[in-house]
Amino acid sequence: MIIPNYKDYVELYKKGGKFVTSTPFMEYEEYRKPYLDRWKEDRVVFIKHCILLSALFILVVFAFFLPRPRGFRVNRKKRVIYWQTIFGSHAIAFVPEQGDPLGGINYSRFGLYAFGSHERFSLQVWIDDYLSKRRVTALFGVYPSPSSEHNAQILRAIRAYLTEDNPEFLNYVGRDFKNFGLKFNIALCNAFALRVPFSRKKADRAIELALTEWNKKTPNQKQGWFNERRATQKLINERHLREELDNEVK
Repeated sequence: MIIPNYKDYVELYKKGGKFVTSTPFMEYEEYRKPYLDRWKEDRVVFIKHCILLSALFILVVFAFFLPRPRGFRVNRKKRVIYWQTIFGSHAIAFVPEQGDPLGGINYSRFGLYAFGSHERFSLQVWIDDYLSKRRVTALFGVYPSPSSEHNAQILRAIRAYLTEDNPEFLNYVGRDFKNFGLKFNIALCNAFALRVPFSRKKADRAIELALTEWNKKTPNQKQGWFNERRATQKLINERHLREELDNEVK
């Protein structure tokens, strides 16, 4: 594009006239410099626009195709409750040998649903990962129609699974994940959610590593860890009572 313009410029200069007398002749290298400078500026602007549009596209995709991590899992044989994050790491809680099997986690039946207009029907679970010392939390529920009572049923099912050989609820567990229900926001998020892959080998490896460290502790140290979880759960229940909500699951 520059060369044709330069040829026209040369032809115009050869014809003489007022333009020739008022403007010194420019060689090609000098003539094309403003074009190149403008092209560099336009390229920078173009790249910035591409980055901005790409970021916007990723945000839109993330909003409508929100990654859906797998639910928390219960390993009855190794007596752990664990959850895999969307980044592939694992938060692992231990199950006490005696007493409430939920004594190694904290929970709230009234967690806020992110897209639910401040509705409190999510099951919020906290796991204090013993190995990494991180406190991890996530929201779960019996979709597509979650409720605080459904959340209580989940917790009762965990108790039964850890204390009974063949709990009755296993007869009613289905394999299919329902996407659609009466709540539009939930249906929209579930329908287009990207399922985070789960690796059982990695999970088993993480559990074995956590158990190796856990088994180095004395019985008193283990009991102290469970006592801390129970004290935290008591505070959560008391906070909900002040809100006139019964969080205790019997």
